[in-house]
Amino acid sequence: MSNADRFIDLYKELEDELEKKYMLDGRPYTNTVYQFICDKESEPFRQKLDLCRQVRNLITHTAKTDGKAPVEPADDLIQALENTLSYLRKPPLAAEHATPADKLFVASLSDRMVWLMRKMEQKGFSHVPVADGKRLKGIFSMSTLFTLIMNGESNHLDDQTRMNDILDDIAPDKHSAERFLFLPPNATAFQAEEAFTKRNAPHEKRVAAIFITSDGTPGSELIGMLTPWDLMG
Repeated sequence: MSNADRFIDLYKELEDELEKKYMLDGRPYTNTVYQFICDKESEPFRQKLDLCRQVRNLITHTAKTDGKAPVEPADDLIQALENTLSYLRKPPLAAEHATPADKLFVASLSDRMVWLMRKMEQKGFSHVPVADGKRLKGIFSMSTLFTLIMNGESNHLDDQTRMNDILDDIAPDKHSAERFLFLPPNATAFQAEEAFTKRNAPHEKRVAAIFITSDGTPGSELIGMLTPWDLMG
């Protein structure tokens, strides 16, 4: 098989994969390859993929000479299509970048707030998951104390206050300055990156951490924790 024939076969496979992707996402599509090139997700492949698109158009819209295609794509372009297909068929998962639950510093419901704050200062942590067994119950962050004071609850705090005593205030949806997302194990690294960087409104709270759970909901088994730093590079 010539490189031109192999190239056209791979390009068709790429179109089919992208059609399935956009169909699953519920997004309208026409020229799937060009649409993918315009998406942020294609950034690692964009330059070569756009060249592939131009070469494909030249091959398919130009008459053959003596039964041969007008151009013979280089091996580098074949490899570019194969790399893009590999990514689409098995994209990197968010869980692969996350710190696994068994490696996380996790507080229990019986831990005292003062002790936890000291540990956070020693270790340089800004957020600590609070769990009951394998299930996340809340997140204690550096802003939790501020929230407690603003809510007029500081009079009830002392050196014996435990996580269980402030459970309502450390719930994932009760943080005033930040928010937390929950994703299932099959969520992609790109989805996580988008969640950290995308703002739907100018004053929307930033996503401070993403938790990977067994079914992508707050109440299910904790699998790992992901911060923006985990996705750098």
